[in-house]
Amino acid sequence: MSDALPEQSFTASDPNGGYTRPDDLDPPSKAGRIAVTVVVLATIAFWIYALGPWRPLGNPDTLDDQQYAAVANGICEAAKEEIDALPNASTANSPAERSVLVADANVILDKMIKDLEVEISPDVSEHDEVVLDKWISDWKLFLDDREKHAERLVAEGDIRFEVSRVEGSSVAGRIDAFSNVNSEACTIPLDL
Repeated sequence: MSDALPEQSFTASDPNGGYTRPDDLDPPSKAGRIAVTVVVLATIAFWIYALGPWRPLGNPDTLDDQQYAAVANGICEAAKEEIDALPNASTANSPAERSVLVADANVILDKMIKDLEVEISPDVSEHDEVVLDKWISDWKLFLDDREKHAERLVAEGDIRFEVSRVEGSSVAGRIDAFSNVNSEACTIPLDL
């Protein structure tokens, strides 16, 4: 048995050298070619949009009313100073004592949230109304988590603080993400 390949000869009348296409290999369908063309064009259009001048610029959480951001900063700074003046809850000698410290800080946060809400102008833009409503709602949910934590410290002893999730994200993370864009003093307190 020989391992040599058979000689192939090409003639002018047979440019494929005797090769014939098997009958079971159909050419690509028209629908398949159209689908591939649509996918390629959509990909090109996406990148033109994403890299072009039409894309939205900036962070969608950025407030139109920077005056509100400045007022919010002042409100949050004052609240954080009050909370920082309290003993840190982690220094408490017992879960019951920690519960009292958390509850004291919660009173300050409750006032802060109400003050932030009152300062929202009735003439606020539609964009600011939507993002501020979400931010204030997140703060209220975070405060509710803290209040439940204070109750659980008394009932269950030393337990971990649990933060609610909204749309798959931690409420604390959502608050901080918004605050870091608009008013850095309004990030969550680290007193627990």
